[in-house]
Amino acid sequence: MTGLFEDVRVLEFGQYVAAPYAAELFAHGGADVVTIEPVTGAPTRYNSSVGPHEGRQYIVKARGKRGIPVDLGTADGLAVVKRLAGASDVLITNVRPGVAERLGLDFDSLHADHPSLVFGQISGFGSEGPIATRPSVDMIAQSWSGL
Repeated sequence: MTGLFEDVRVLEFGQYVAAPYAAELFAHGGADVVTIEPVTGAPTRYNSSVGPHEGRQYIVKARGKRGIPVDLGTADGLAVVKRLAGASDVLITNVRPGVAERLGLDFDSLHADHPSLVFGQISGFGSEGPIATRPSVDMIAQSWSGL
């Protein structure tokens, strides 16, 4: 029996929950998922540590994925990620609005060369409006909603 996403290649660059969880679901379905991490490691590697560079949240969100440390602040690092995006079917990110555009890793920048790329961008406060550029994580969403 093959997975629902057996022949799908997914590139994820995000942090904490939203993008890593979405990509994790693809991995569970059999997709080939590559996650881009900062060279210092994903922040969740250091939350609730169960061993060196292995936090509980990281262990769960990294299941079934391959990780590559990349410095997105360098031209070489960006070139690597753009090359990986070109070889992917799906790109998932949850960086703040404007960050993907600044890096040239947004839908408009990538679509011209890769028209079949499915681009998923998750944001805490949407892409427009007075608080769109604010960072957000699950705990912030819970506090705003009263949960």
